[in-house]
Amino acid sequence: MKIFTVVNVFSPGLKGGGPAKSIANLLHYAEHEVRVFTGAHDFDGTVLDVKHDQWVDWPVNPNIKVFYCSQQGYRHLILLFREIFLTKPSVVWVNSFFDFKYSMLPQLAARLSARPVVI
Repeated sequence: MKIFTVVNVFSPGLKGGGPAKSIANLLHYAEHEVRVFTGAHDFDGTVLDVKHDQWVDWPVNPNIKVFYCSQQGYRHLILLFREIFLTKPSVVWVNSFFDFKYSMLPQLAARLSARPVVI
């Protein structure tokens, strides 16, 4: 099973609070392939010291690949849609319901690509 998840902050970002830490903890021992699409900035706007705009291995778990998107606005949207369509996940997992950028847009992309959504 291939899971695609979208979060606003992910490791090594630390200032995203509980949701960011919860997702990192959940993925620490994940046995399925998981793709994490996230921003390249921490919650306070600090740029993360990671490779941007490409899939990279998460050093904690080899089953996890992370895409740190540095783009803003419509470019972020285009990259998000492109990655959902190209990776062809079994399911798209969002961690929020009302966040436009990290929940509603991924849900739309999943629906357009005929992928189920888990909220």
